[in-house]
Parts: sequence; C-alpha cells; structure tokens
Amino acid sequence: MDAIWGAETGIIAGIQAIGDWLTLPATAVSALGGELFYLAALPLLLWCVNAGLGARLSVFLTAGAAVNALCTILAHAPRPYWYSVRVQPLAMATTFGLPTAQAQLPVTLWGYLALKTRWRWAVPAALAAAILIAFSGVYLGTHFLTAVLAGMALGVAALWLILRYETTVLAWWRGRALRAQVGLALAASLLAPLAAVAWQTVVHSQWSAPQAWTGGIPPEVTAASMERVFLVAGAMFGALAGLSVLAARGWYSAAGSLVSRAARYVIGITILVLFLVAFQMTVPDTQGILTPIRDYLCYAVVAGWISLGAPELFIALKLAQRPAETHPSPPPTPQQAPPS
Repeated sequence: MDAIWGAETGIIAGIQAIGDWLTLPATAVSALGGELFYLAALPLLLWCVNAGLGARLSVFLTAGAAVNALCTILAHAPRPYWYSVRVQPLAMATTFGLPTAQAQLPVTLWGYLALKTRWRWAVPAALAAAILIAFSGVYLGTHFLTAVLAGMALGVAALWLILRYETTVLAWWRGRALRAQVGLALAASLLAPLAAVAWQTVVHSQWSAPQAWTGGIPPEVTAASMERVFLVAGAMFGALAGLSVLAARGWYSAAGSLVSRAARYVIGITILVLFLVAFQMTVPDTQGILTPIRDYLCYAVVAGWISLGAPELFIALKLAQRPAETHPSPPPTPQQAPPS
C-alpha cells in the first residue's frame, strides 16, 4: 500500500493547496459524520420525530460503527498526515484510518432515509451529503481516498443487507423472549471487541509505526483504536437491549405537540450531557484493558438512556405516551407503518 498512499499524499497536498478558505466549511461538513452529530440526531429522531425509524437507525449505525472499528484494527492503516509531512493536519485523528467511518455511516444513514421517504429529490440529496461528508476529511488530511472508497463500499453493502434482510431479522428477533434478546444483544456486541483483541494479540502484538510513516503520528494509536471498538460495541448493546425492553413494556410514541417534543429533547439531552460530564469527573482514569471496558460500560449506559431511560421518563412525565396499539417487540418492519 505504500506506493498507493505515497501517490495519494501528493493528491491530498494538491487539494489542500486550493486554499485555507476551505478549512472552515470542510470542518463543518466533517462534523456531520462525527460522534457528536449522531449523539444529537439519533435521540431527536427517536424521541421527537419517529420512534420506529429512530430505533432502527440506532441499531444499524451502532452495529455498522462496530464493524468499522474492527476493520480499522484489522487494517492498521495510517491517516494521510501520519504518513507524510507533505499533508497538513487540518484536523486531528487518533485512531487507524481504513475504512473511514465518516464515509461508511453517512451512506447508510442518508441512503436509508432517502429510500424510505421515496421523495424524488431524496436519493440525489442523500448521495451528495454522503460524498461531501466523506471527502471533507480528504481535504482536512485525515482520510486517504482509498479509505473513503472502502468506507463507502462498506456503507453500500450494509445498506443492501439492511434492505434485504431487515424484515426477516426483525421477525426472528420478535420471536425471542426478552431475556434471550438481551443475552443476544450482549453476545453480538462482544463479537467485535473479542475479535479485535484476538487479532491484536496474535498479529500485531509487537506493532510499531513503520519507518515509512514520516508524519505526525499521535501516541498510543493502537490503544485509542481498541478503545473505539469497545465504545461503539457498548453503544450497540445499550441500543439493542434498551429497545428490546422498551418494546416489551409497550413501546413508545414520538407523537405530540411541538412543545412536548421540544421539552423531551431538552430534558433528555440535558440529562445525557450531565451524565457524561459526571462520568468523566467521578470515574477515575484506568490503565490497560480496564480503559476499553470503562468505555464499553459508559456508552452502554448512554445508549440505554437514549433507547429506554429517556422514553420511559417522558411517559412518566406525561410528555409522551405509548402507542394505542402496543408492539410486543422491537420496532416495526418497513412494511408496517412505524409508530410516530
């Protein structure tokens, strides 16, 4: 790959030479594919717009992020500004870069939304959004073109699998008891972390950055990449388990007045932010394997709050209610009209 990456660094350096005026818009567009965007957008969709759609996307995106994080561990590939001093680090990245999550997840998110809305302009708009988000990182020096293309290919593959098997998998999931659903959610969420640990132990136990990487390589790249695997795996478990419990309790409706929807979002996000701040302040920093376990537990709680805790609180506060026709399991299939 050195020959390909070497050629790409020249292309990226040429793109950056267009001018600094692109830095601000590229940074803004890039943020639409970042963690904070999903932490803000998925609760909005689930709590205030369409619970069924928000639930499905929460599962799809956390599972996709877990696959992506595992693939970065398998590849151990650099970011452009790590590889060559010719590329300016206009943004920072602390984890391995192939495939690019900022290319993969927007393809799945915007592609799914576009295909479900069936508006004439939705598909080209979704394609444009995914491309802009993906390639903003190329200008910023954090994504190789090959990493972007690999991420987009993964996103398209994930979208195809979702559209092909969503109904079958959801029907199968509904047939399981709640205890089995939670156990399966835990087992599925641990697949990526266990595979990552095994790969790192067997293949990359003595890894260090190659001499060909002459750029600014951040410290503890492997540890940061491993922590990301556990973090998104925890979010996947929290989302799957939380939604399963919520469905068993009668589900949740995002319908309501504009005031009630706004109140839900403000209350839910405020509690989420307070939890994250309190967690950082009260839970001590850990070393070794305890750090990724800490991240797993933290984001399992975060996703559990989004998928279960907040909806139940809104119902208790009379800001929301359960659908008139309850669902005995997770969100409805696309053939059914999801509860709003």
